[in-house]
Order: sequence, then C-alpha cells, then structure tokens
Amino acid sequence: MWAVLLLTGAAFAWWRERRRSGLSALDFLFYETVYIYCRLWHRWSCRLAARLPASGPMLIVSNHTCSADPTFIYAAMPRPVGYLMSVQHFNLNAFTHWVCRHLHCVPVRRDGRDPVALRQALRRLREGVALCIFPEGNLSGIAHEHILPGKMGTAFMALATRAPVFPVYIHGGPRTHHLLRSWLLPSPRAVRVFVGPPLDLSRFLERPRSHALYEELTAFVMHEIAGLRPRPPAPRMKKEAIVRDLLPVT
Repeated sequence: MWAVLLLTGAAFAWWRERRRSGLSALDFLFYETVYIYCRLWHRWSCRLAARLPASGPMLIVSNHTCSADPTFIYAAMPRPVGYLMSVQHFNLNAFTHWVCRHLHCVPVRRDGRDPVALRQALRRLREGVALCIFPEGNLSGIAHEHILPGKMGTAFMALATRAPVFPVYIHGGPRTHHLLRSWLLPSPRAVRVFVGPPLDLSRFLERPRSHALYEELTAFVMHEIAGLRPRPPAPRMKKEAIVRDLLPVT
C-alpha cells in the first residue's frame, strides 16, 4: 500500500513539474536525466547573469573542456538545445544519432570547411532553435587550461541571423581529451557553469561584411567568454606579515 502511494505521489510530482516546465514529456525526461547526471556525477552548478529566452532563436557560445560539455550546458538551459558537433560524434551509434536528430543538432566536418552545415545551422536559428557552438573547434587548449582563438562561423551566424548571443564559461570538470573518461568517471573538480548576459553586438551589425569584421567579432566573443572565468581567490597573508605591515615605519 505504501509503495503504491509513494509511486503515485512521485508520478504526480513528475507530472506537475513537467507541466510547469512547458516541455514535452520526452524533452522533460531528457532534461531531468541530464540534470541528475550532472549534479551527481560532476557536482555541477550554474550561475546565470541574465534571464534566458524560453523561445525564439538563441546562440550559445562556450569554451570547450571535454566531450561531456553539452550536458553541462543543457542542464543550465530552460529549453532543449541543439549543438554543432562533429559528424563522427553525430553518427557514433544509433541511440546518439536519434538523440542528436531530436535536439536538431548539426553535424559538421572536422576540418570546419562545411558550407552545408553552415546553411543548416542558419536554418535552425531561423526556425527558432537554441543552438550551442564551441568556437574553439576542438579540445587542444585544455592541456594548458586556456581558450584557443575562435573560428569565424560563430560571427557569421550571429550577424546573419541577429539571434541573441549568450557567452558561457565551463570551469572545472574532467578537462580531458578522452571521450569515455569524461562521461563515465566522476569529475576530479566540481563543474561550474557561468552564463553571461546577451552580448551587445550593436557596433558590428550595420558595418559592411568583411573578413576583418568577422575576425574582430570572433575575437570579441572569445574575450567575453574568457571574461566569465572566475578569478582565483587572493592568497591569504601570513599572520607575521599582517602584523609587520601594521607596524609604523621608523
């Protein structure tokens, strides 16, 4: 009897939360699964600097730390998110292919020269999809924990669609090139996701399109992502040093 009551209560609570979210049953199940995975396995937390739009086109740009980064971002969003991702990961197996298609992800060739993928990404944004891009393109910067220069596709999409651009910085986490290690092993450091306010691109929008403009906008985007990185705490002074600094100078 008690088991039936507990199951009924849990089912009602799940139904009520799903109704509040406005998501379909499948999307809500995705979100809950990802959220629990991130919280328990990676000690995930998030800090939002602005309210995120619940509908309409949205471009999310983030640093790239490991293969599990999409889950860290997905858990921070109020709506489903698609990703620009390599063809190899898009077609990794039948299940991931189905999930990626459901989320409106866009497969991209690893060399980055993929006009078909670019047109598909623009179409996704014009359809009102929230799309996430890792402008660095790969994980080669994680060894030194710095952000690589971004690729200009992000700037092209931002100017072509004028979708709001939200910078994200992922701090901590596995920080590894190994796909399975990032997904299966608990993070040695807690994952903290920082989502900044939408970028002010007004000074770029009305200028003539050129390679120099795309380079400048890309550098601006990467600078804003890096600016979300938390500052390390100031070193604590030893007691003797504090006393010495308070002594009068003779």
